[in-house]
Amino acid sequence: MTDSDMRDIINHVMMFGNSAVVQKMGRKWFISFREFGFPCGFATKKEAMEKVSEWTCMLSMKRRGMI
Repeated sequence: MTDSDMRDIINHVMMFGNSAVVQKMGRKWFISFREFGFPCGFATKKEAMEKVSEWTCMLSMKRRGMI
């Protein structure tokens, strides 16, 4: 994942909210943005949206060189 990919994900979530990258497929909720996301599904939308928050925080920290 390049720096511009991380920037795009962060900007998309900040502009449209966590639910913009969460979608339901079957009985599970998945996180995906372009070709990036999580391979596993989540039981509830709330779980998936919490993981999006963690993911964007981690990406932001990585871009700033904190991790």
